[in-house]
Amino acid sequence: TAHETYDDAMTETKQMLEVYRAFAEEFLALPVITGEKIAAERFPGAETTLCIEAMMQDGRALQAGTSHHLGQNFAKACDIKFQSRDGKLEHVHTTSWGASTRLLGALVMTHADDNGMKMPPRIAPWQVVILPILHGDANPKEVMAYCEQLKAELLNETFDGGEIRSKVDARDIAVGEKRWSWIKKGAPLIIEIGAKDMAARKVCVTRRDKLDQGKRFDERVSFVGHIGQELAEIQRGMFDSALAFQKERTVSNITDWSAFEAYFSKGEDNDYTGGQGFVRAKWCGDEETLSKLDPLGVTVRCIPFDQDGKEGTCVLTGKPATQDVIFARAY
Repeated sequence: TAHETYDDAMTETKQMLEVYRAFAEEFLALPVITGEKIAAERFPGAETTLCIEAMMQDGRALQAGTSHHLGQNFAKACDIKFQSRDGKLEHVHTTSWGASTRLLGALVMTHADDNGMKMPPRIAPWQVVILPILHGDANPKEVMAYCEQLKAELLNETFDGGEIRSKVDARDIAVGEKRWSWIKKGAPLIIEIGAKDMAARKVCVTRRDKLDQGKRFDERVSFVGHIGQELAEIQRGMFDSALAFQKERTVSNITDWSAFEAYFSKGEDNDYTGGQGFVRAKWCGDEETLSKLDPLGVTVRCIPFDQDGKEGTCVLTGKPATQDVIFARAY
């Protein structure tokens, strides 16, 4: 975007970062840290780079989105001008921002497990998948009619301001194969309907986020009536679980280089069971000290916006410092 003033461009830069934060956290259930990149990590040519940083399941950071204030640097290079209020030609102040397929990678690496994907309900293509069980003593036409009626009832309910996205999987394959395929795809709720469920006016429910708890059997009326509430619970639970993981893997009590080096040296493969993650510590701001991080494969991910302002000790030099930064290995 192009703007008249430096402040207008900065307002846009901050606004777009907030758009990314809100989308990541409220739709993708992906907790992020918002902050500013240090000069060494800044987008080339930018005066300020703001970012959202997410933690993956192996403790590594992923830069999930950036928003850049480019000042007049690119405008001068490309001779982009506008007529000012007093009639003069002046270079614009520009911004650049974007989110890409990195967000899809973050979604998978945050929520997937050994059984496949888990989709947050707000972005799931199908929030409820209904699987007819047509073998045994079931009457196929009656079972399909029951499933279609259930789907119609779900359409009368709402979640997140819209109708429930439900699908009847009528493929002519074994129901176990169908169920497994939707587990791998991460459908939030998988419903199985057979002759016994019809007779009892019940539904067999599998929650993808609680797969280890197995199946449960609900009264059909109760399931339909609480569908919006349950989807909201799944959405909130997925975010809360990822946030708890991020907090558990974020260390803030490392204050000297010896402890810092030991933390990132243990289990250098940084695997899923290594326990590594983010180190939030003071840094003096001297970029010449960053070379100490190279052997560890660690970088400064961002200067988080929520600073405590307290004086402490730079973890790299031992000098006085007040600025908190996030250190981590990253993708």
